[in-house]
Amino acid sequence: MSQVYVSHCPLEPIPMLGLWRTTKPLEVYVGLIRIHIPQAFYSDLASVPNWAWPMLDCTPNDLSVAGLVHDYLSRKDARRYYITADIGVTFEQATHTFNLIMEWSLISPRDRWKVISAVKLDPDSYWHQKAVDWRPEELS
Repeated sequence: MSQVYVSHCPLEPIPMLGLWRTTKPLEVYVGLIRIHIPQAFYSDLASVPNWAWPMLDCTPNDLSVAGLVHDYLSRKDARRYYITADIGVTFEQATHTFNLIMEWSLISPRDRWKVISAVKLDPDSYWHQKAVDWRPEELS
C-alpha cells in the first residue's frame, strides 16, 4: 500500500447544491506525489450515482477524502507535484490516485472496483465534464 498523508480536511457543506467546499487549503501526499487542493474548492466528494450506494459496503463519508482528491485531479487545470516537478494529470492517473486513497481509507478491493465502475458509468458526474472550475454559476 502506498504511503498516504492528508492534512486536516476542513470542509463546509453547501446543502442547497449538494456540494462541499474546502475552507482552507488541503495537502495530500501519496507516495512522492504532493497534491495541493486550494481553499474554496467545490466537490460532491464522491460522484457515485444514487442507484449504486445500496451495492456498496462503504459510506459517502468513507469516500470523502478520496472523492475530493479525485474531483480535484479531474479538473482540466489540476496539477500535482512529483518530488519537485510540476506535472499535469491524466484521467487514468486521477483514477489510480483515487484507488490508492480508497485503499488507504480501508475500502475493500470489491468496493473500490464498484465505486470506480459506477462513477465511470455516470455521464452527469462533474469530472466527466472536465471543467476548469466546478463552482456553480450562481456562486462564481
